Amino acid sequence: MTETVQHTPMIQQYLSLKEGHPNALLFYRLGDFYELFFDDAVEIARLLDITLTKRGKSGGKEIPMAGVPHHAAENYIARLVKLGKHVVICEQVGDPKTSKGPVERQVTRLITPGTLTDDAYLEPSDASVVATLFKKGSLYGIAWCECASGRFSVSSVNSLNHAVEILQQIQPKELLCPEDQQPPEVLNSIGTYRSKWDFHYDRAYERLCQHFGTQSLHAFGCEDMPQAISAAGALLAYLQFTLKTNLAHINTLNAPALDQNLIIDHATAQHLALTRNSQGTRSFTLWSELNHCQTIMGQRRLEQWILNPLRDPEAIQERTQMVARLLDSVRIEPIQTLLSNIHDIERITSRISMLNAKPGDLIALASSLRSMPSLRSHVNIPGALPERISINLHDYPLITQLIESAIQPEPAPIIRDGGVIRDGYDTQLDTLRQSSHASGDYLLKLEAQEKENTQLSSLKVSFNKVHGYFIEVSATQAKQVPSHYKPKQILKHTQRFTIEALERFEQNVSHAGMKAIEREKQLYLQILTQIQPEVAKLQKTASAIASLDIITAFAYYAQIHNAQPAILTKDIGIEIYSGKHPVVAPLRKDKYVSNHTHLSHMQRMHIITGPNMGGKSTYMRQVATLVIMAHIGSYLPCAQAKIGPIDRIFTRIGSGDDVTGGRSTFMVEMSETAHILNHATAQSLVIIDEIGRGTSTFDGLSLAHSCCLYLAQHTQCLTLFATHFFELTQLSKNHPYICNYHFSAAEHHDELVFLYQLKPGAATKSYGLAVAKLSGIPQTVIDQANIVLKQLEANKATPTQNTSNPILDQVNLDKTSPKQALKILHLLKQPSLLSCDEY
Repeated sequence: MTETVQHTPMIQQYLSLKEGHPNALLFYRLGDFYELFFDDAVEIARLLDITLTKRGKSGGKEIPMAGVPHHAAENYIARLVKLGKHVVICEQVGDPKTSKGPVERQVTRLITPGTLTDDAYLEPSDASVVATLFKKGSLYGIAWCECASGRFSVSSVNSLNHAVEILQQIQPKELLCPEDQQPPEVLNSIGTYRSKWDFHYDRAYERLCQHFGTQSLHAFGCEDMPQAISAAGALLAYLQFTLKTNLAHINTLNAPALDQNLIIDHATAQHLALTRNSQGTRSFTLWSELNHCQTIMGQRRLEQWILNPLRDPEAIQERTQMVARLLDSVRIEPIQTLLSNIHDIERITSRISMLNAKPGDLIALASSLRSMPSLRSHVNIPGALPERISINLHDYPLITQLIESAIQPEPAPIIRDGGVIRDGYDTQLDTLRQSSHASGDYLLKLEAQEKENTQLSSLKVSFNKVHGYFIEVSATQAKQVPSHYKPKQILKHTQRFTIEALERFEQNVSHAGMKAIEREKQLYLQILTQIQPEVAKLQKTASAIASLDIITAFAYYAQIHNAQPAILTKDIGIEIYSGKHPVVAPLRKDKYVSNHTHLSHMQRMHIITGPNMGGKSTYMRQVATLVIMAHIGSYLPCAQAKIGPIDRIFTRIGSGDDVTGGRSTFMVEMSETAHILNHATAQSLVIIDEIGRGTSTFDGLSLAHSCCLYLAQHTQCLTLFATHFFELTQLSKNHPYICNYHFSAAEHHDELVFLYQLKPGAATKSYGLAVAKLSGIPQTVIDQANIVLKQLEANKATPTQNTSNPILDQVNLDKTSPKQALKILHLLKQPSLLSCDEY
């Protein structure tokens, strides 16, 4: 781009708007299109695979241009946002008739991945969160907001690792940082820099108080968290900058206690497939198995519950008791039927607050609110629901009546072109509509009058959307029209004309139609404004419905799987009888083999051996997943479960390198192991599926041996440790809190049969070659491997084995003299020369 003085007035306007948003794609409204110029045009053409054209020259150079139709822009913008792009919408706000030079334009919206509120850009069951991270001194302030719901929270921690853990649980789409601070490396791809002045404490504090209408922040529990206040103030400034509208739906600030949730880091959530599988989809996850929710609100909240399990036993028990009461007192299916009729009140309410709700949103809201009396009556059982839920299942008769009396049952998608407000709702609108539609009688009279005056039998008065109103005459009679007829269009068989009276009529009709649309817009804005005061109350209702939906889903899950509630104890340990993996078991149905789990402080580490594909990984994931289910209030697929205090869950499962980060498979494995060793506590549950297999045998074995002892002796956490290093099973001889378990298998007629049963003791074989054969390795390779295996086993010696010497076995130390002992020691250096026949 060259200096703006060399450009046309329109391009100068474009560049002045672009200057304020250098890192965003500027959608510049030109007629029925959004156009992009220069580098933006080149980029959007590449990203969306659309045509790149040119629009004349400016400054002596051709200007690249690419555009999309304004009526289809949402689809294109949604694709760009999914790619992580920021999009600026620039609309025409001036009147072309009165403008001198380019029509005035303004930026009306900045669309970013973390600030989405429209359904066109959002997946219904996904939350879009934007967060900020700010460091001052030794503390880190974090703030995050889901714009579509209005949830706004803050926290303060004393280490970057802890801050990253919280952010990874939140899963923001954008992370804002001051311009002089780098985002954490693992979150660098979503980092966005903001002015450091937005993070200034005094400025942030004042902005927050002004927004919430308070004199201080004491009521929100964050008054003594200056870093968090700075982060929250900067985040609010960003939301005001991007959304450019009322943010009344963001009406409170939460400061959750750091110890109220069981911590699940990003790697653990991935390894356990809690909400996304290895392909990044929701299939075959804990979320998909528990998701019997009937509302979008419940589905989104279920993900939050799974990724942020509770630690407070009373809060957990409240949920399980709700499930129990629903199972005992009501039929689940009618409640789910009523819930299925409820739309996304949470997001609709937010859009009403920001005055950008669409007509269909209001119809959906009214439809949802009509279900509330029946829903409340079905769950109106004493003690069935806590008051915070039952008290918020409100009726909203005034809102329902307002919407149903004002909005068409099937309104136009957007208010821009009218067709939204009901006839009879507003007298002025009805009059304008009559003026714009009462054309039939006039046109018939005009046609009859002109036929009589001209005596032209083919004359008729017509209308189309392109050419408006006109008088049409056949080509043979066109030469006979009066002189005051003005030619309008010549066709093959007809000609079209207009007259002064018809032009006046058309102008009046057009004016009335435009005024009718403007009146509709006024009325629609009034309706949104009338609902706005109920936003906070509606948000509480949406929250109550989401929680009720999840509890009902848990009850349904318990019914169909005969699941049982977990008993929470104060003693460290996990006891699960006949436990099943909630995702894998339904796939295998009756073939799935359930297993018991007995972990306690006295037997806190289980070293698990057995063949590949024998069930080790599934079992360990099963234990961790069932613990999570217990902490979110769900029933478990087991016969009985007792679970003690757990503060967090760690997993080290699988292998894979990090190509983009330049880390090998072994480096990734060691990084994850280091994270566990540095952060696990005595109340943690640690799941490790192999350590040390990515390096040499002795190095790997030494590391695995040392890690086992560190976790068992130093950390003293509950640990399930799967390994193919059979040498580790010797640890149980000297450490009673380490126990050996194995998954059994059997060989029958040269075939390997997996039994999937966890049994005490160590495995005797790994069956590696048998599993290799099952995978399709050629028999000649298997045969050669067997030969090599026998040779290796014959010469096996490892650091942890008690490698006794056959010479010493023959020596009777009690009868050996000092002189003989010295001779034996001397000869041990030359074992081939030593003979013990004489002793």
